[in-house]
Amino acid sequence: MQNCIRVILLVTLVLIRCEVLKKRKSPEDEGVPLTFRYDSLMQRAKAFTPSIGKNGGTLTLPLYTEPATFNPMVAPDAVPYLYEGLVRINGVTGEPRPCLAEDWEVSDNNCSWKFFIRKNVLWSDSVPFSAYDVAFTFNALVYSEKITPKVRRDMFTINGKRIEVTVLDSFTVLFKLPKVFAPFLKYMTQVILPKHAYEKWLKNDAFSDSLSVKTSPDRMVGTGPFLLASYVPYSNLTFIRNPRYWRRDAVGNRLPYLDSITYIIVADLDEALESFKAGEIDYLAADGNDFAELDEKDSAYTLFHLGPALGSNGIVFNMNSSIDSSSGKLYIDARKLAWFRNKNFRKAIAHAINRKRIIDVYMKGRGYTQWSPLSPAVGDFYNPEVATYPYNLQKADTLLREEGFVDRNGDGFLEDPDNTTVEFNLTVNTGNTFRKNIAEIICMDLERLGMKVHLNILDANIIQKNLCHPPYHWDAVMLGFSGGFEPDLARAVWHSSGERHIWEPGLSKPTMQWQERINYLFEAGAAILDKEGRQAIYREWQSVASDALPMIFTVRSERILCMSKRVKNVNPSVHGGLLHNIEELYIRD
Repeated sequence: MQNCIRVILLVTLVLIRCEVLKKRKSPEDEGVPLTFRYDSLMQRAKAFTPSIGKNGGTLTLPLYTEPATFNPMVAPDAVPYLYEGLVRINGVTGEPRPCLAEDWEVSDNNCSWKFFIRKNVLWSDSVPFSAYDVAFTFNALVYSEKITPKVRRDMFTINGKRIEVTVLDSFTVLFKLPKVFAPFLKYMTQVILPKHAYEKWLKNDAFSDSLSVKTSPDRMVGTGPFLLASYVPYSNLTFIRNPRYWRRDAVGNRLPYLDSITYIIVADLDEALESFKAGEIDYLAADGNDFAELDEKDSAYTLFHLGPALGSNGIVFNMNSSIDSSSGKLYIDARKLAWFRNKNFRKAIAHAINRKRIIDVYMKGRGYTQWSPLSPAVGDFYNPEVATYPYNLQKADTLLREEGFVDRNGDGFLEDPDNTTVEFNLTVNTGNTFRKNIAEIICMDLERLGMKVHLNILDANIIQKNLCHPPYHWDAVMLGFSGGFEPDLARAVWHSSGERHIWEPGLSKPTMQWQERINYLFEAGAAILDKEGRQAIYREWQSVASDALPMIFTVRSERILCMSKRVKNVNPSVHGGLLHNIEELYIRD
């Protein structure tokens, strides 16, 4: 454990703290001078028309972790491009469009959805794709507790009930929902798996083992544009063109244009950056530190600035008020629990974080302060009018004093109303230097406020176990949160019944009024189809979340995507990035 509080002379501590509180004023310009032109980026992407490409070539991409499985029910991105869903998301607009289903119709009550299967689709082993594959995927796999994680099953569970999936004929499948579910169509990107090839694995509980990283690629059957060709541990993952892929370009040529895609397994972002600059890989998702080493005018590649990233970093406190049945006691020390559940305590910490310093020092200015759980990149769902917490130690100190947190014994550290020193652990995972650096700055910021915060660096798997399972041994944790363009995807974190609701897990009923309101908003947002109505609901969620602060937001990185100039038909998009139209990309050396 690394203690980020340095023990220094008592008098010096007191003087420094007083001086800091006196001199640090609330800068209203804490934001960074980056502009995000959402509308112009969208207009440019919508106006793009792909050129007719040529076949051949290999696109080389970085892969930062070894695949743990090739089972798409467990890891949906484990084998990209191999499988498809009935629907695909338009990489420019973010809206659903036909894929394996060529069309659909919905009943007047919006609870029955009939999908019409595309008739010219073949599995990669030449067997025709049909509605029976759809029913198999949902009825036998999606809802299987043995195969599919709860967080994935919950996406297709409405009010605790499953969706009924029925084959009407080989090319028509009916989905009957228990009630209206607004994100349903977007969730129909769920990949469909081949019944004829995979059903046999269910009979002896061998499904997961049969799609492991040791599985021979020729056993994997898909409808997507590329097929898995080989996996060499610690080296590469290679996909080859699916000669039976159903999509064609504007003049009838069969897509994709690329012969293959190779993922080069790299140790970290630094290695990927060096490989990109050397021309060994074609694509890089850069951060501020990378950007400092890249040249906007380089003749070999192009940098695309696509605004704030969807993902973010935030601090969560353990507010678990449950009783450990084995001991009859709280899972967390009662004094800490009282601090962490105190909203003004959390707000004081939010005001004590110097986000501008984080952006300037560790992101080279290429970042955005974050106040909302959603990114501005999501467009109309984003709420810019939420509570903000600019760096202001005086404001933080005032909030703490109002709650009885003062330095009573003159040792430079705060004590609570019961005279207990405010001291806790902040945990981050190993292997993420950027997050560790942010945590170190935050520890120093909180030291200035008079708190003893110990930086605790643990393996990510250990952290996950502590967060999600009794006895919940943790105080505060800094996590990275992936984002999405459909707000309902955040339900797993923000609804009290969510699988990833870590600040107070496993609740049958919320213990805090603001949490009850958030639950209501997620339920209401999923139950109406009116777009403007949904926007209003999720904007209110962001307001409630930013006021209650169960998660203290820090910064978002700028989304800087880089592509070799030898890759053509690149259409940079806020929603889809650079690879959303990968079937249309081609190589011109």
